[in-house]
Amino acid sequence: MTQMRHEDGLEILLDGSAKLAPSVSIAPELSVASHRPAVALWVVRPDDVVHAREQCDFGVSVKGGKAKHSNLTGGAAAHCAGEILFHSNGVVVVNGDSGRYGPRTVEEMNAVVIAFARSGYETWTTGWNADDDKPVPFFVANLKRVSA
Repeated sequence: MTQMRHEDGLEILLDGSAKLAPSVSIAPELSVASHRPAVALWVVRPDDVVHAREQCDFGVSVKGGKAKHSNLTGGAAAHCAGEILFHSNGVVVVNGDSGRYGPRTVEEMNAVVIAFARSGYETWTTGWNADDDKPVPFFVANLKRVSA
């Protein structure tokens, strides 16, 4: 497993600045054409939370042609993972779409999106599909705002 490094685009997720920005009262609109290239992966590792663009130079160089969550961990253990879109003014949209590290229950999904909100991001999520018992991916559902 190839470990992504800072030089490759791996970044520590810093606290957000949504508390300093005006609140967004309507959900950000997402389109596959304009937002898919901007999708980043996030992973809660034992000591930090990291993120990196899925479609980046590093991703092109690995099997599959895009970065994977396991590249962000080097294949090591992680608590949870998914995808994130960063919008202006501290607004993020997150999901739990990860084959290896994704949330296993709706409670785990709710806890992680609340953690994003509590860390200072105005957080929106795609939520959980109760019928399939798994997180909802981007571009297929209405977004829900998360309260801290």
